[in-house]
Amino acid sequence: MAYNSGAGTSGAEQGMASPAKLKTGTQLAAAFDQLVRDRNSLEQTWRLNLAFFGGDQYTYFSRTSNNLDRLPTEDHEKPNYRVRVTSNQMAPLAHNLLAKLTKTKPQFGATPGSAQDRDVRASELAEKLMKYWYQTLGLTTKAQEAELYAINTGQGYWHIQWDPHAGKVMTFSLDPNGQPILDDDLVDMYRSMIEQDPAAQEAGITGPEEVDVPMGDLRVDVVSPFDVVVDSNARAEDFSDAAYCFVVRRMYPEDIAAQFGVPDSASGIGEASIPFTQGSQPAAPVTKRVITGYFPPSTKMPKGRFVIFCPGTDDPLFDGPWPFNKMNTIPIVKFPGMMHPGSFYDDAHASIARPIQKELNKTLSQIVASRNLTLNPMLMAPAGSLTRRRVQMAPGAVLSYNTIAGARPEWMQPPQLPSYVFELLREIQSRLEDAYTLKEVDMGSVPPNVEAAIAIDLLQEQASDRVAPTQERYELTLARAGKIMLGLAQQFYEEPRLIKIWGSNGSQVTRFGQADLQGAVDIYVEAGSSLPRTRAGRMARLQSLSDLGLMGPQDLWKHADIADMSSLSQRFRADEDKAHREIEKMNRGEILNPESYQQAIGAIEAGMNPETGEDLGPNDDFEAIVQRAMLAPGPADNHGLESEHVAPD
Repeated sequence: MAYNSGAGTSGAEQGMASPAKLKTGTQLAAAFDQLVRDRNSLEQTWRLNLAFFGGDQYTYFSRTSNNLDRLPTEDHEKPNYRVRVTSNQMAPLAHNLLAKLTKTKPQFGATPGSAQDRDVRASELAEKLMKYWYQTLGLTTKAQEAELYAINTGQGYWHIQWDPHAGKVMTFSLDPNGQPILDDDLVDMYRSMIEQDPAAQEAGITGPEEVDVPMGDLRVDVVSPFDVVVDSNARAEDFSDAAYCFVVRRMYPEDIAAQFGVPDSASGIGEASIPFTQGSQPAAPVTKRVITGYFPPSTKMPKGRFVIFCPGTDDPLFDGPWPFNKMNTIPIVKFPGMMHPGSFYDDAHASIARPIQKELNKTLSQIVASRNLTLNPMLMAPAGSLTRRRVQMAPGAVLSYNTIAGARPEWMQPPQLPSYVFELLREIQSRLEDAYTLKEVDMGSVPPNVEAAIAIDLLQEQASDRVAPTQERYELTLARAGKIMLGLAQQFYEEPRLIKIWGSNGSQVTRFGQADLQGAVDIYVEAGSSLPRTRAGRMARLQSLSDLGLMGPQDLWKHADIADMSSLSQRFRADEDKAHREIEKMNRGEILNPESYQQAIGAIEAGMNPETGEDLGPNDDFEAIVQRAMLAPGPADNHGLESEHVAPD
């Protein structure tokens, strides 16, 4: 089921106020509530899908309570003869599809906006930053969680923010006015003045006061589809045509008061994290909805708007112009489900699978009910023939009865289950797998009579092609996320930073400042890099490239799946790690080979060319000779690798 804001009585048709007219918190909350009501039927579908995914598969939407309700499934809750079997196939199939979509790590890249050195250097740094963020921010797990939302509801979201309280902590010395001293020489001077001040010594002051300040860093949160509400006129999944977007988060009142400087009582209406409690279960801590509104710059609102408010209060917690000077994009990315033309919201695989799952449960319940009748059949008895109304089925029990006109009680023989019932079960299972675009080869099995490795690999490729459109949109989503993260870094990475990247090439440490990021850069994900691939197929391709001489052993190991051979990979990457360290030394202007450098200087002073062993001639370039000596590989270096990574152009 897809949402179409143009159908029915949407807020837009009822004359919803334009973004420029949403001034107060009350008006913003009213617009938010109207958008939620417009997609009410869609949210019902999402809740049902998530309930089925969680195994609560006798759930239905009650029009009486306007909420989800469920049929009793436990023996003490329902009649004994009623059988309600749950065989949850949606959860494992959803995880199988998730594994298929996220099996291969996407390969990020960055392209400069021009051939200028500034843009080229910024693009190189941006590519390293994407790898660093993917590792340190746990984006692999967060992408899986968001995509699992998309499988079950049609969409999952990342909310990308700048968190001033995150990142490493820096220690600053304060001057007498309480302001940080940014110059180390001034800090030493101030400390010397304090040491020479008798009053300071008498007061026990030994140096300037110090304060720890976090550097701040990016923050990526996975947001459920219920907590992202988009302008009803939006159609593009990249939010490019959305006039505004609301994001909901839940905070404790004391956190709201501390962050925004308002009393607890003025921060909105409390909401329990769990809407009800059962038995002696303690009440959940009360949290409050805090809604962030993004209004990107437009013709009607040239300065844009960034507002934070709580429902139930008229004064926003924060209200100001668009705060991002490096981007005009709403910092939210949507992970794709099944595309629905003309709608911002995607369809979910779970919506297709849910009625099939119900049929599976129903069929299994009927089979179990038939088994119960076979093991405990009904008894046909003439009226008044039984001496006891309730027949005991315990082993060895004696059944007393009276014959009436020669008739006596008889067990009723239930009919045999037809064979097509079990064929139906297999058909239902196959249709469930189709709902999640999975085939036999995705489930770890192959069709009968298929044994050749190349045939299996071709089947894997054909199965992967079924999710290729979703995979392409998944890669575009990650690329959009990278652009937003880079824009935030270009604006807020003010202090010099150090990043360390771990990978098949070893570890790389890069130091950079804000100026190094300032350039025209475009982030992309290599097309098809995240498509699922078999290990056997990958190794076969690598072997073929090696046989053709297109890839050497020093490059082959990087792409091979040798995670369980760490000692081998450490030996292979030792030389390359050293080469990268020498690149860092070159960037700092340091000498790579001091011994060779000193020998070259001594030879030149003696009038000899150290490279030829002959007397210096008028055509010898002294500067070039010294530079080559500075960069010369040492006796323990891998000369081929050194020249590949370090030698100047």
